[in-house]
Amino acid sequence: MKKNIFLAVLVCTSTFFSCKKNQTESIDPISRRVVNVAELENKYMFLSENPTTENLDEFKKYIENQMTLSKQMFDLEISKESPLKKVVSSDRKIAVMSWDNQLGGSMRFWDRIWMWKTKPNDSVYYKTDYSTEDAKGLVHRIETIETAEKVYYLVFERSIFSSKYVGENVTDYEIINNRLMDVALFRIQDKKESRIAIDYEWDVDNQGPHIQYDIQSLTFPIIKNEKLTTQSTVLTWREDHFE
Repeated sequence: MKKNIFLAVLVCTSTFFSCKKNQTESIDPISRRVVNVAELENKYMFLSENPTTENLDEFKKYIENQMTLSKQMFDLEISKESPLKKVVSSDRKIAVMSWDNQLGGSMRFWDRIWMWKTKPNDSVYYKTDYSTEDAKGLVHRIETIETAEKVYYLVFERSIFSSKYVGENVTDYEIINNRLMDVALFRIQDKKESRIAIDYEWDVDNQGPHIQYDIQSLTFPIIKNEKLTTQSTVLTWREDHFE
């Protein structure tokens, strides 16, 4: 499957998390249930070896049942070698768990659970974010930007559209009234946006990621004819936005 990717840089906005499905933790103290990492990984490995819609639905049900222990899921330590991928912000207020749902063929579909809280020891809110017709990416990095009044989060994703084409994006988020909301912090051509995305031909010798963040600057390559170039755009943090 080939995605239309003739634009060098795609910039767009979204109100991705309006928290229609905000949920907090509900724990039965008598049951003393705990989240078991090995069991979680074994459930996923069964899906990997038996990739059917029915087994994916069963895995989703299992994950959602574990999310009744949302504080444990937020704090769950998952190794880098695990097929389940999890990233956490440096202030430990946002965490995202991602997994390949195994139904995408050469186009990979990632399902995700987004978790967030307003204070380190506060209740955990979460939202399921499943790939359906829209192939979602792997969340592989979260960076925190603290100002005198606010805290922003840069969330980085990688996507595989086919055996030939891949993509990357970064989106700005802020926790507002217990909601995880995207915010427009990127000023490009006199317009502020919340998301930057690049799509390009896969290069086995230059795999990336190519959208880079270093202290207070964001760098991403210019794409020409669907290929990476050595030219880059650099956006610098200016107190309350990038430009």
